[in-house]
Order: sequence, then C-alpha cells, then structure tokens
Amino acid sequence: MKAIYTESEKELLDIYGAIRELINSSQPYNEDARKYCSFLSSEYKKIENIILKHGQTAAKYAEAEARPEKAKWQTYYNLICPFCDTKIKQRPQGDIKMEDFLTYFLFHCDKCNKNFEGNKPNNDNDLLLWFRNLLEDLDSGDKKIVKHGKVVTYNDGEVKNFRKMFAELKPKVQNLNQATINVKEAGDGLEDVFETSATNIKLIKEHLAIGINIFGLIPKKKKPEDVGVLHDEKELYELFEYVLDWIEKSESGRTGDEGKYENFLKELSLIETTLDRNIGYREDYESAKEKMLFDHWNMVSPSACPKCKKVQESKPIGEMKNSDDNIHFFYYCKDCKVGYAGPMPNNTHDMVHFFQLFQTRTFSTSADRKKNKTLLKLSNFDIFMLKMNVRRLKKEDKRNMKKEEITNKSIAAHHIFVLKYLTKMQEIKECINKGKEFSLEIN
Repeated sequence: MKAIYTESEKELLDIYGAIRELINSSQPYNEDARKYCSFLSSEYKKIENIILKHGQTAAKYAEAEARPEKAKWQTYYNLICPFCDTKIKQRPQGDIKMEDFLTYFLFHCDKCNKNFEGNKPNNDNDLLLWFRNLLEDLDSGDKKIVKHGKVVTYNDGEVKNFRKMFAELKPKVQNLNQATINVKEAGDGLEDVFETSATNIKLIKEHLAIGINIFGLIPKKKKPEDVGVLHDEKELYELFEYVLDWIEKSESGRTGDEGKYENFLKELSLIETTLDRNIGYREDYESAKEKMLFDHWNMVSPSACPKCKKVQESKPIGEMKNSDDNIHFFYYCKDCKVGYAGPMPNNTHDMVHFFQLFQTRTFSTSADRKKNKTLLKLSNFDIFMLKMNVRRLKKEDKRNMKKEEITNKSIAAHHIFVLKYLTKMQEIKECINKGKEFSLEIN
C-alpha cells in the first residue's frame, strides 16, 4: 500500500532527509556542535516518522473507504424498468442527482432505450435522508407515494421494515461522519505542526544555500570533478605525463635528432613549475583559512541564555542570521534545551554593521546620547573608544575584502593560464594519436 502525503509533507520529507544526510555525512567543528547535530538528527527523524505514519494511516483509511465504494459499482442489481416493466440485471452505468438532491445509480433499459435511476440512493448519507423523507411522507398520508407517474403502495410490514433499516443506518452514518471529521481534524492538526516546522526548516534551507553554517560543520573538500579549475589542472598534469612518456619512447628508438625536443621539454618544465607554484600558493591560502576557521569555531566564549539568564562558557554549535541581518554564533543551553544567538556577530563585516547600528540607535540625538550614557553607564572615553573600534573594524573589513578580491583574481588568472596550456596539450595529444607532427612552439 502506497502512503498518501500532502504536498507540504512531501516537501518536508525531502528537506529533512537532505539535512539529516548533510549532518550525518559531515564532520562538526567541535564536540558541542557534534552533540547538537546528533540531537537535531534524532529530532528530525522523529518528525519524519510522524509524517510517514500519517501517510500510511491516510492510505489505509482511503483504501478502507474505497473498498465498499468499488464493490457497489461491480455489483449486478435486479431491477424493473419503470417505463416498460422489463426485468433487468445490470451493473450501474453511472450516477445521477435527482430533484430531491440525492444521488442514485443510473441504469439503462435496452428494450425502451431509456435511462432510469435506482430505487434508493447509492450512498449511506443520502440513503438516510431518503428513509427519513419516505417515512415522513408515509406518516402524513395513506402509505402511498407517486414515482415515475405510478402510485406505489406499501403495507404495514414494509413500513415497519423501513423504520428498522432507518434506525440501524442512522448510528452507522453518524459514526462514519465522526470518523471522517476525526481523521480530517487529525490531519489538519498535523498540517499546522508541519506548517510551523516547514517554516523553520525552509529558513534553515535558505540559510544553508547562502553559506551560513547553521550546524557548525567543517566544509567538505571539493572533488576535482566538481570544480572547474581543479578538474582542468588534473587533466593538464595527465597530458604532461602522456606527452613526456611519448617523447621518451620516441627518442629511445631514434638516432640523429636526439635534441629535437630539448627546447620543448624546457618549456614544458617551466609551465609545470609555474603550475606547481600557483597550486601551492592556493593550497597554502586555503590551509591558513581552514586553520583560522577551526580556531574560530573552537574558541570558548561566555554567552547568556535568554531564558534562564545563566552565563555559560561554551563553543558555538552553529551560526545564524538575526533580525538585523547579521550572522552570529549559535549556542545551546543544556538546562533550558533552547538555542540562542551570541551577543555579537562572528565576523568583521557584520561587526561593523552591528556597532554602526548601535551608535545610530543609542546616540542619534543629544537627548538619546545623554539618556543612554546614564542608562548604560558609559563615559565619554567609552564612546570615543567605541568610535575608534568601528574605524579599526572598517579598515580590517576593507583589508579582508581586498585580500579576498586579490585571491579570487589570482585564482581566475591561474585558471586562464591552465586553460591556455590545456588546449595546446590536447592539440598535441590529438596529433600524436593521428601520427602527425606537432608544433614544438608551445608559447
């Protein structure tokens, strides 16, 4: 039996699964982050299990509801055509809503080529109303009704049987309707829970997409096939090896022109040396950046839980964007079981924004300055130092951005260098494979 899920449930399952896979396949920066990731993974799994169970229950309910519905359409009914009195044994041809607003099966008489409805409605809700209306009509008259222009008379035994069937059907319909309401209410309740959860989880997904390290995970080293420049470097080294191997084999069986490839080999050696040097610079930069990040994430800092106000010394378990659009480290209070942002941003760029915002909100007017100096117990020297720190942070942020820009330009220039010689070496390999001479001028 295939489980039935709403669109929001399907989306949640996909996102929860992807996040749990990310957490389970990555290494956190520190032990606190590892414990928190483990806790989150187990919590996400619980919600996934609730969704899975709800989907299976919905499928079972739908199947149970569909079974009698399907059976009644497959049943042959013994009927008498109300127009020509021909006896008919037939499956329903469709259904129709009559003037009493109740739904009946539709049948067809081949003899007179006319359609007609069944004697009673084809569903319990409408059948209950039909019995009620019929009994009211019979109670108010002389046990006669008119149908298809013909008078139908019922005896006391038939009327008594109608009352019995009505009495038995009434609680059955009420129970089924209540069960439907209960299932719907349960579904609606879960939808509310899922909607709240979806809002949070979608926010997490958005933050991950823009590079916010919510779970405190060490970024995975990218594979050469996933990064253009790394893939091209790998191919270029393989082509160097291929061409050098071919030259070595070619010269070993040849006499008279031993120095033919001497200058070509020198040029190849210079290109390879430059390639090695550029890659070395990049790897040193990345290693230094990785070490800085590792130290940053393993720094023990004081932070106060907003719920219990308890100050704890701990390592960050992730990072998050606050309402001011600044990225802060994220901490976890084990006593209150709540996560919260650290007091200040965790990067220079956002620190500048943080302090500028603080200055604007606190000292925008002389009246604010006077009031907040007293409230925050700040001296003129404290305000002066705050301004000096903002200037220092601005300069540091500018240096960092310039360094990042230079690094990105260097990587881009290096990739152009790689692509230039990659194209040349591919052409040389193609000539070798076709047995043609190739140009020894590689530059």
